[in-house]
Amino acid sequence: MGGLKLSRNIGWFNRRVLLIILALSLIVLIAGCTNEQGGNGTVTGTLSKNQPVKLESVLYQLTQSTQPNKFATERGLYVKNGKVRVVIELENKTGILPAGYGIVEETRYDGLVQAMVPINRLIEISRVQGVKVVRVPNKPVLNTGIIAGKTAVLPKEGGKK
Repeated sequence: MGGLKLSRNIGWFNRRVLLIILALSLIVLIAGCTNEQGGNGTVTGTLSKNQPVKLESVLYQLTQSTQPNKFATERGLYVKNGKVRVVIELENKTGILPAGYGIVEETRYDGLVQAMVPINRLIEISRVQGVKVVRVPNKPVLNTGIIAGKTAVLPKEGGKK
């Protein structure tokens, strides 16, 4: 009976050690995946310490580039006369764009404003109260007839397959 009691104690000990190791591994994994929130509205870690949270990374890089036109062309951004086309997402759907920044509104829908914005004002605009985020416009995707990884069977002329 004494041997059976000892094996139960060892099994309990192994489970306890295993649970402690798993808990520590999970804590390390979570800590490694999180970013610290800086006190000045920036995220440290993967972003530059000066990059505003509300400004998309590629736009921040554009503001820091010594050759903004070349940088924009390489990344598919539309730039003209020192302004870049962006989407400004406003916190209020009927919100007003901040004045005095040289923003040229092109179109608007439901709190999303597509506009040409001076490259040198992007950081300032992203920090204005009422602006949720400043990002590049989404690119349209051509519908190629592929649905969920399978080729769609489209009807031939005359409506017959």
